[in-house]
Amino acid sequence: MLRRYDAALVAGGVDPRLLCLEITETALLRRTSTVTANLEAIHARGISMAVDDFGTGYASLTYLNQYTFDLIKIDRSFVSAASPSRGHALIEGIIALAKTLDIGVTAEGVEQLDQAASLHQMGCPSAQGWLYSPAVPPEAVSSLLDRVYPHP
Repeated sequence: MLRRYDAALVAGGVDPRLLCLEITETALLRRTSTVTANLEAIHARGISMAVDDFGTGYASLTYLNQYTFDLIKIDRSFVSAASPSRGHALIEGIIALAKTLDIGVTAEGVEQLDQAASLHQMGCPSAQGWLYSPAVPPEAVSSLLDRVYPHP
């Protein structure tokens, strides 16, 4: 199956190092040799892998130990926690864990400036959410990037 993806990468002229495959923890529940082999082959091609919705699955730490991930995406439920002190403590713990394992970290679901400021203060290096942009259809991505990152 991965050979088909290799052909797609070549045909599209895409540098695999510019891609990041996001995998939800629930997708990893079926720990089979096929899943393991495919994830290792994807990573060997230079494609980054991210654990999406981190903290909401059944065995997050097991996955971090079993597979090679480049990024942890902290689930939005921690960012918008009803109890900020508990949510912040969990976020700080995830950030510390990621740093120790040399894995990048991004917070999901950032909708308000105070959330972004708190995450920055906690040492979270990146975030995504409606504060930065609403979801856009694929054909609008280029113009969005041109606005955010104008070319000289």
